[in-house]
Amino acid sequence: SQNQLGYFVATNERELNGQIKITKIWKDGKTNEERDIPVVHMGLNEPEIETPTATLSSELFKNKTSSIGKQNISNIIWDNSLSSETVKSISGVTKVDNGKTDNEIYMWQSNGNTYLWTDAVKLYLEPDCSALLSECNNLTNISFLSSFDSSNVTTLEGAFDNCSALTNVDGVGSWNTGKLKNLNATFRGCENITDLSPRSEEHT
Repeated sequence: SQNQLGYFVATNERELNGQIKITKIWKDGKTNEERDIPVVHMGLNEPEIETPTATLSSELFKNKTSSIGKQNISNIIWDNSLSSETVKSISGVTKVDNGKTDNEIYMWQSNGNTYLWTDAVKLYLEPDCSALLSECNNLTNISFLSSFDSSNVTTLEGAFDNCSALTNVDGVGSWNTGKLKNLNATFRGCENITDLSPRSEEHT
């Protein structure tokens, strides 16, 4: 089976001796004559592979929400079922990572939903997340934010200012706020939030 780091783990637990057959199924529509011969590495130990990471650019993310129209954003969904090539061909798609790694984050709008896609395993937020989703007054949830590591965030000033359709803060319930210094007006105007329950100490 393939894991998040992109390599496959094959096991044969029932037999001490035997064979493992590996079959590659291609989906590119090419024949064997048209396709380059792949290089396959095999070993008895798991390879040391650096975890693919990407960091959301607060500026590019805010620019994209503005170009979509803040009032048009009601739901933000992760869709990592698509290939990189498919995502890059989508009309209106925008790259919203900070470009400091080889991995990417893309954002687009389709059929009333706002989508995010990434080829990274570990996602980070920048230190300054001020006004990140401010004035998105039809946004109903921020659960997509739970995918991000927030350990570098220092300010959330006005991050959800006037997100009046929000009813909970599930997306930030497990955030690491150890470096957070500025929470000024973070949830100002969010009069429909009914649950601001404190989080467990392990995340503070």
